[in-house]
Amino acid sequence: MKDKIVILHQTVSNDALPDEKDVLNAAESIRSILDNTAFEPEIVVADAHFDFIHSLQIIKPSLVFNLVETFNGTASAATIIPEILDSLKIPFTGNSARALYLTTDKMLTKQVLFIAGLPSPMAYTYPFFQNFVPGSYIFKPLREDASLGISDDSIQQVNSPEEALKYLNYFEKTFSMQFFLERFIPGRELNVSLVGGKGKPHAFHPAEIIFTGNVNPYCIVDYESKWIKSSPRYQLSNRTFTFSETDRNLIQKLIRLSEESWKCASLNGYARIDFRVDEDNNPWILELNANPCCSPDSGLVAAASNEGLSYKELILRIIKEATHEDQKRDPSL
Repeated sequence: MKDKIVILHQTVSNDALPDEKDVLNAAESIRSILDNTAFEPEIVVADAHFDFIHSLQIIKPSLVFNLVETFNGTASAATIIPEILDSLKIPFTGNSARALYLTTDKMLTKQVLFIAGLPSPMAYTYPFFQNFVPGSYIFKPLREDASLGISDDSIQQVNSPEEALKYLNYFEKTFSMQFFLERFIPGRELNVSLVGGKGKPHAFHPAEIIFTGNVNPYCIVDYESKWIKSSPRYQLSNRTFTFSETDRNLIQKLIRLSEESWKCASLNGYARIDFRVDEDNNPWILELNANPCCSPDSGLVAAASNEGLSYKELILRIIKEATHEDQKRDPSL
């Protein structure tokens, strides 16, 4: 008899934005892979009425592949899914409720990074503007991912706390969510994907996003360049794993910082760390994504493929990490 695996994802409406619909592609792709293995996969929707709990109790899966990125419309509420699965004593892929909660709140993430001595741009949110330093800032949602609410308009010169509050009020009113402002780092956009092995992180080779043409003056991964496939910004933003010899030390720094970030945030399973690299080649940690996309065209899958790991091998590795002895964390971390 095959072990049952539930592929769990959030409710996605017919008029959902592209970033929300992407999880459907991931779920179906993973189901297709597992159809031809020793597992019996079934897709279940984590609905806001909690009917999925009853479905899990009936199916009795040996594992849940947790793809839930939002719950009841917000990313912060998705931390309830690991808590529910823990209470049901069902093993699951990916990160714990604690790790998801920590990394979903961008200001809380920064506090953890600062305490660990890891480099991250200074940031502020209302009402904490003590020792404010004038400069160029990017305004970002505090508890949402997928580049929501980010465009060229997000980057502003801010000269005082009063100006910062004015912009925060504007963005929060426009997008109906809480924002913060982070010192903008002119330079390069890179990321590092990681997978766990017996609790220890393995960092894949860094990826860089190359922006060609003149359509993305700040060279940022905004919503349009990440999700709107018909947009010139999307078409002129391309991922590469090819670096020059002069980047050898930078690559080593990025991998080291990614593994240290994994450890200080108690990550597990798989993750992605986003960076900016300034004009002096110094890397700055922007975000820890503890629940990155697993669809075939995602950065995580591309990073694995770059090292010779097929999509199927990556998914099975994630499953293995979430089960049996591999689920235990390395006691040295």
